[in-house]
Order: sequence, then C-alpha cells, then structure tokens
Amino acid sequence: MPKTYEPIATTTLASSSGTVEFTSISNAYTDLILVANFSVTNNGSTFYYQVGNGSVDTGSNYSSTNLYSGGASGTTSTSDRSTSATSISISASMGFSNSGISNYAIFNFQNYANTTTKKTVLVRAGNGGGSSFSGNGAFLGLWSSTSAITNIKLVGASTSFSSGSTFTLYGIKAA
Repeated sequence: MPKTYEPIATTTLASSSGTVEFTSISNAYTDLILVANFSVTNNGSTFYYQVGNGSVDTGSNYSSTNLYSGGASGTTSTSDRSTSATSISISASMGFSNSGISNYAIFNFQNYANTTTKKTVLVRAGNGGGSSFSGNGAFLGLWSSTSAITNIKLVGASTSFSSGSTFTLYGIKAA
C-alpha cells in the first residue's frame, strides 16, 4: 500500500494560547487533514477556524451546517446553519472539557489547492467523555472562494487551548 499521509507540520503548545495557525501550506497534495488533540481553559468552550490564501480571510465568506450532541448530560442533540459568517464555529454546545479529558477535532480540507472550486471542510469533533460535559459532532464548512488554501487558523472564541495541546497537519498524496 502506498504511503498517502505525509506530516507537514506539528505544533505542541508550551503554554496556553488563543490561536494556532499554519501558514505557507504547499499545494503539493490533493487534500489536507488537521488532527487536533487538545484541552481548553473553560468548560463548554467554543473555537472557530478560518482559512485563506496568503493570510486568513476575515470577510463574510463562510457558511456551515452543524450536527452535534452534548451539553451537561451529553443528551442534547442540536443542528444549526450559518451563512455569510466571518468564520466557522465548532460549538460549545458539544461540551469541550478542561477537566483533564482530551478533546479532539479532525478537519478534512478537500481539494484545498484547486483554484476552480469553492472549498469544503468536514470536521468531526468531540471529547473523551468522563466529565460533566460530553459530546460529539460533525461540522460541514464552506469557504466561498476559489483560491487555494495556504493558511489555516484555529481561534478560541471563549477559551484558550491549554499547554500540551497538539495540532498536526497532514497532506494526502494522490494514490
């Protein structure tokens, strides 16, 4: 079987940080995978992401559809949709935890280097459970640009990512 995932960059936080950013991403791959294993400084926190070409796009060029379960008991199921947003949120309603439980998010940036189509991102996120907050979700995002993605930025909207959190970006080679 050919090797298809190639690590591009890894960031491990030495101290808490409100942002994590990958820049100057090569267009040598068909897709990108970003794997985040993190804890946050506030229970039930929200974070969001933005992408761009040369710098992140902060304009109203994002839309999303989100499905998730979570909340204090992990029994609340919710969906929502946004359009003309300045970023794509990964919801606090899922219950990201700062109680030593590992949270995760796996981002699939499909066809990120193509310059003729808008960019879609599928995100699966959740936590390991075992706390008063638990949840899982799927988030579908659209960046309404045909530019290649060269920058990815994660931002804690109501939190920071805790020390020791890791973020690894992989490129997928054509098989």
